[in-house]
Amino acid sequence: MATVNFKSESFLLLLALILNGCGFNHPKTPVTDSNQNIPVSFSFLTQNIFLPKCSQCHETNMADYSYLMNRNYVVPGSAETSVLYQLVSTGEMPRNGPRLSDSEVNAIYKWIQNGARDN
Repeated sequence: MATVNFKSESFLLLLALILNGCGFNHPKTPVTDSNQNIPVSFSFLTQNIFLPKCSQCHETNMADYSYLMNRNYVVPGSAETSVLYQLVSTGEMPRNGPRLSDSEVNAIYKWIQNGARDN
Protein backbone atom coordinates (compact mmCIF):
# COMPACT_ATOMS: atom_id res chain seq x y z
CA MET A 1 0.00 0.00 0.00
CA ALA A 2 1.35 3.44 -0.97
CA THR A 3 1.96 6.06 1.69
CA VAL A 4 0.99 9.68 1.00
CA ASN A 5 2.61 12.49 2.97
CA PHE A 6 0.54 15.64 3.43
CA LYS A 7 1.77 18.94 4.75
CA SER A 8 -0.44 19.81 7.68
CA GLU A 9 -1.90 22.86 5.89
CA SER A 10 -2.77 20.89 2.79
CA PHE A 11 -4.23 18.06 4.81
CA LEU A 12 -6.40 20.41 6.91
CA LEU A 13 -7.67 22.21 3.81
CA LEU A 14 -8.46 18.92 2.08
CA LEU A 15 -10.18 17.57 5.19
CA ALA A 16 -12.24 20.74 5.60
CA LEU A 17 -13.33 20.59 1.96
CA ILE A 18 -14.28 16.92 2.23
CA LEU A 19 -16.20 17.38 5.48
CA ASN A 20 -17.91 20.49 4.15
CA GLY A 21 -19.06 18.54 1.09
CA CYS A 22 -20.48 15.84 3.37
CA GLY A 23 -22.50 18.32 5.39
CA PHE A 24 -20.37 18.04 8.53
CA ASN A 25 -19.49 21.69 8.67
CA HIS A 26 -21.97 23.89 10.49
CA PRO A 27 -20.37 27.23 11.36
CA LYS A 28 -22.19 29.07 14.09
CA THR A 29 -24.21 32.09 13.15
CA PRO A 30 -22.52 35.32 14.15
CA VAL A 31 -23.73 36.79 17.40
CA THR A 32 -25.11 40.30 17.31
CA ASP A 33 -23.05 42.64 19.41
CA SER A 34 -22.86 46.35 20.12
CA ASN A 35 -19.79 46.74 17.86
CA GLN A 36 -21.67 46.16 14.59
CA ASN A 37 -20.87 49.66 13.29
CA ILE A 38 -17.13 49.44 13.91
CA PRO A 39 -15.29 48.77 10.62
CA VAL A 40 -13.12 45.67 10.63
CA SER A 41 -9.91 45.65 8.60
CA PHE A 42 -7.23 43.07 7.89
CA SER A 43 -4.76 45.11 9.93
CA PHE A 44 -7.19 45.12 12.87
CA LEU A 45 -7.56 41.32 12.65
CA THR A 46 -3.81 40.87 12.30
CA GLN A 47 -2.97 42.99 15.35
CA ASN A 48 -5.80 41.79 17.60
CA ILE A 49 -6.45 38.18 16.60
CA PHE A 50 -4.10 36.58 14.08
CA LEU A 51 -0.73 37.49 15.60
CA PRO A 52 -1.64 37.13 19.30
CA LYS A 53 -3.78 34.01 18.94
CA CYS A 54 -2.66 32.18 15.78
CA SER A 55 1.06 32.84 15.38
CA GLN A 56 2.11 30.18 17.90
CA CYS A 57 1.35 27.55 15.27
CA HIS A 58 1.08 29.56 12.05
CA GLU A 59 4.03 31.88 12.75
CA THR A 60 3.50 35.10 10.79
CA ASN A 61 1.59 33.42 7.94
CA MET A 62 -1.77 34.59 9.27
CA ALA A 63 -0.54 38.19 9.08
CA ASP A 64 0.29 37.72 5.39
CA TYR A 65 -2.75 38.67 3.31
CA SER A 66 -1.51 36.86 0.19
CA TYR A 67 -0.93 33.69 2.23
CA LEU A 68 -4.62 33.54 3.21
CA MET A 69 -5.94 34.51 -0.20
CA ASN A 70 -3.61 32.41 -2.40
CA ARG A 71 -4.52 29.26 -0.48
CA ASN A 72 -8.24 29.97 -0.78
CA TYR A 73 -8.69 30.02 2.99
CA VAL A 74 -10.90 33.08 2.52
CA VAL A 75 -13.69 33.53 -0.03
CA PRO A 76 -14.39 37.28 -0.10
CA GLY A 77 -18.07 37.96 0.53
CA SER A 78 -18.80 34.41 1.71
CA ALA A 79 -17.77 33.66 5.27
CA GLU A 80 -19.75 30.41 5.38
CA THR A 81 -17.65 28.93 2.55
CA SER A 82 -14.34 30.32 3.86
CA VAL A 83 -12.15 27.71 5.55
CA LEU A 84 -10.81 30.33 7.96
CA TYR A 85 -14.28 31.19 9.25
CA GLN A 86 -15.39 27.56 9.35
CA LEU A 87 -12.42 26.60 11.53
CA VAL A 88 -12.69 29.49 14.00
CA SER A 89 -16.50 29.45 14.25
CA THR A 90 -16.60 25.74 15.09
CA GLY A 91 -13.75 26.07 17.61
CA GLU A 92 -11.38 23.84 15.62
CA MET A 93 -8.90 26.72 15.57
CA PRO A 94 -6.93 27.87 17.36
CA ARG A 95 -5.91 24.38 18.33
CA ASN A 96 -3.34 25.19 21.01
CA GLY A 97 -5.15 27.99 22.76
CA PRO A 98 -8.52 29.11 24.00
CA ARG A 99 -11.41 29.36 21.59
CA LEU A 100 -11.90 32.78 20.01
CA SER A 101 -14.55 34.95 21.64
CA ASP A 102 -17.84 35.61 19.87
CA SER A 103 -16.72 39.15 19.08
CA GLU A 104 -13.45 37.88 17.56
CA VAL A 105 -15.32 35.34 15.41
CA ASN A 106 -17.79 38.08 14.44
CA ALA A 107 -14.93 40.37 13.40
CA ILE A 108 -13.55 37.68 11.08
CA TYR A 109 -17.06 37.03 9.72
CA LYS A 110 -17.68 40.74 9.10
CA TRP A 111 -14.30 41.22 7.39
CA ILE A 112 -14.92 38.30 5.02
CA GLN A 113 -18.54 39.29 4.31
CA ASN A 114 -17.42 42.84 3.49
CA GLY A 115 -15.02 41.60 0.81
CA ALA A 116 -11.94 40.58 2.84
CA ARG A 117 -9.95 43.61 1.73
CA ASP A 118 -6.25 44.09 2.47
CA ASN A 119 -6.45 47.34 4.41
